[in-house]
Amino acid sequence: MLHPARPPARNRSAQRGFTLVELLMVLVIIGLLASVLVPRFLHTREKAFLAAMRSDLRNLAAYFEAQRPKPRAARDPELARLGQMIYRGGVPAKSVAACTACHGPNGSGIPAQFPRLAGQFAEYTAAQLRAFRAGERANDPNRMMRTVAEKLTDREIAAVAEYIAGLR
Repeated sequence: MLHPARPPARNRSAQRGFTLVELLMVLVIIGLLASVLVPRFLHTREKAFLAAMRSDLRNLAAYFEAQRPKPRAARDPELARLGQMIYRGGVPAKSVAACTACHGPNGSGIPAQFPRLAGQFAEYTAAQLRAFRAGERANDPNRMMRTVAEKLTDREIAAVAEYIAGLR
């Protein structure tokens, strides 16, 4: 007896390509993996960037901490001597207090209260004292620096600035 024709058995190895359902499943799996791995990768990359930045900042801090100001001789010794007298003793005749009272004998200042002056360029110091005297700079509590600078002459300002530049 003859058997009715059977459809040939489906052999997956002989089949070419993927079905639409199989392709969609692969896409879903790739999407799920991407949703988990991409944020982790970006976060890891961000952490690496921040770690490198912190390391760079530490290296910069270590470098600048190791730097020491180079001594500089006074350009005008007579002016520096006058500046030393004003810095250490003030100008009693004008009721100008000594700079050491707030900025310290070596110009190191008192952090968060009075700035470090030691080694500051003479031109900068003189410009700031003139700005205090003219009222162009007014960031001093209770007008302390403005009151002092108003009483100093240009020569006294230049003298103090020259002396401060040589402090270490």
